[in-house]
Amino acid sequence: MMSPTHVVVGPILAIPVLLLSPEYAVTAAVAAIAGGVFPDFDLVIGEHRRTLHFPAGYWALALPTVGWALLDPGAASIAAALFLSAAGIHSLQDWFGAAPEARPWESTSNRAVYLHVTGEWLSPKRWVRYDGAPEDLALTLALGVPGIMLYESPVPAVLTVALVVGVVYVLVRKRLPRYVAGFVDWYSVDFVGALTKDRRPESWWCHYQSTRMAESSLYNWRGQRVSARDEPTELSRHTGDSDQ
Repeated sequence: MMSPTHVVVGPILAIPVLLLSPEYAVTAAVAAIAGGVFPDFDLVIGEHRRTLHFPAGYWALALPTVGWALLDPGAASIAAALFLSAAGIHSLQDWFGAAPEARPWESTSNRAVYLHVTGEWLSPKRWVRYDGAPEDLALTLALGVPGIMLYESPVPAVLTVALVVGVVYVLVRKRLPRYVAGFVDWYSVDFVGALTKDRRPESWWCHYQSTRMAESSLYNWRGQRVSARDEPTELSRHTGDSDQ
């Protein structure tokens, strides 16, 4: 599912806090929004749907933290409980959707989210056919509008932005693979590559560098442009000098 859908789930998850301890409602909603977004940071570092996605692991931490919040309600305990619960729900949501591929509507991958407990990938259920599908937007709107109406600032502003982003994303989703290919290559080589030392030979930057090297080989040691067949090798140059 798309990120706006994960964002709008948070305030819905925090409704019990809104009803029982309204003084912590905004704190709970913001923490839940942060938890709903957090797993997708493995888009930047690590392997998406694996490094920071824990369909079971987050709940192992969330359940005792919820108990802590019930026994000793406060900003810290409530925020921790909502953050971890939202991260756990995010990981499960991705299981209900499609695989994380450029064109998920083609259903070429059978990996939805990694289950660390078993060391296996869960197969996508595709209840939401792909991120940015019309039903994904419908879910975002259905969950986002109540949050806008129920909470105080800044939650409504955050949810409104999420809804706008969601609408735009749905409109352009199927065009994105065509337009972002160059950016993905740049990103994977120049940014992620700097972190992981992974240099993808098919990237446009590597192609650019190899082109520059090929062009530089068209100039001889005097800086004069020559064809590759005319340029003397170091051995022939010395041989020629000795013959004179």
